[in-house]
Amino acid sequence: MSVKPVKPVKLVKPVQPIPPPTPTAASSVRAQLRESVTIAAAELALRRFVRSRWLPIDLALLLALFLVCFRFPFGATYFFDITTFGIGGITVVTAYALVRILVPPITYLRMGLRSSLRGVLTGLTLATAVISTFLILLLLFLALITQRFAGTTAGLLVAGAIGLIANCILLGTLTIVLSTPATNTLLRLAFLVWLVLAFASYNADGFLAVLLFPARLLLLPFAVCYNFGVTGVIGWGGLLALLAEAAYVFGLVWFADVMLRRRLRRHPRIAQEL
Repeated sequence: MSVKPVKPVKLVKPVQPIPPPTPTAASSVRAQLRESVTIAAAELALRRFVRSRWLPIDLALLLALFLVCFRFPFGATYFFDITTFGIGGITVVTAYALVRILVPPITYLRMGLRSSLRGVLTGLTLATAVISTFLILLLLFLALITQRFAGTTAGLLVAGAIGLIANCILLGTLTIVLSTPATNTLLRLAFLVWLVLAFASYNADGFLAVLLFPARLLLLPFAVCYNFGVTGVIGWGGLLALLAEAAYVFGLVWFADVMLRRRLRRHPRIAQEL
């Protein structure tokens, strides 16, 4: 009786478990995802803005501002005085239309819940910044080609334009946050009360001025950037004001993200429907 030889058994190496991603890798992936979502949201908002009636409305308002307020030669101080309120108002209206009509809440909430809500809000803020910057540069170009500036240096125009763009971006971001479901009626009323007190502090005197002074502190970066068009100098104080306004913008986006997520957690049915 013959015995068949036994074949040698090949040892199979055990499968090594896949290590979990390190915190650094996970944070980089989240950052890349947020950047792509930001660009996609900004492109969507800008594409809808260009194809809507709001672009000709903004251009018509800009032309009316130029024809009414800048008919005669003027200095840079007058120009930036008027444009701060004129283009600032156009920016506020455009930002409201962007998050209520062009990209309604159901659209950007769906995008945010599927990817990154903070990235979507950042994209909407970026779209508003692009629109306001375009309007400012267009108005500045109209004033230059029609030779409206009298006795104005290039440095004064550049410094004033930087301050005006920074202030309009802050106004647009604030409008977006107040127009989204992240804020309720109570928060909006509290903001209006603070704004009235902050402006009133500039005209108050005596004990009332001391009492209202804390309400003015948050407006200091805005006032410093507004003053760029008067002095024509940015300096270290101006750089600090620009950094403060950038911190305001990022803080407002973070606040809107946190509040929206909190409201969605309190109302899970709304999140499921989205």
